Amino acid sequence: MSFKKVSLFYLSIGLLSGLIILNSYFFYLNPSNPILAAKWKMSSLSKGEQYTGRLQLWQIYAQAGDWDNAAKLESQLDNDDYSYYKDSHQPEIVKKNLNQLMTKPNKTPDDWIQLSQYYLLIGNTIKAREALTQAQKLDPVRTDLESLIQLFPLQP
Repeated sequence: MSFKKVSLFYLSIGLLSGLIILNSYFFYLNPSNPILAAKWKMSSLSKGEQYTGRLQLWQIYAQAGDWDNAAKLESQLDNDDYSYYKDSHQPEIVKKNLNQLMTKPNKTPDDWIQLSQYYLLIGNTIKAREALTQAQKLDPVRTDLESLIQLFPLQP
């Protein structure tokens, strides 16, 4: 073997080692990017890790409000793993649930608290405070309602 071939061999080994170290840094040692971490899990040989990665990626998309990309992953997930979060956070579903609960006669304090949560999710803090006030009127003994109401600033 000539000196050039040996040098080229060691150069390629060094370059490959450098790429492996760089890959290890980005995927193992630096989990600061949750999307990369989830996609890395999705590429695992373990079916459990793949599923966990898909579920984490779905959660990242859902929390960011990217429901279109989240929906693309739903066919590969168990409905029980995402349906509660989706039903309580996806804007279209929240508005539908809000309208259903608003038409319910004789609301309980828990209904008013649920209404407050729905109003918060759609960004209406004034109505959320009003719903908590209604819950407190129906159940003045509950101390948690007063502390929740205090979280909202008074209306101008």
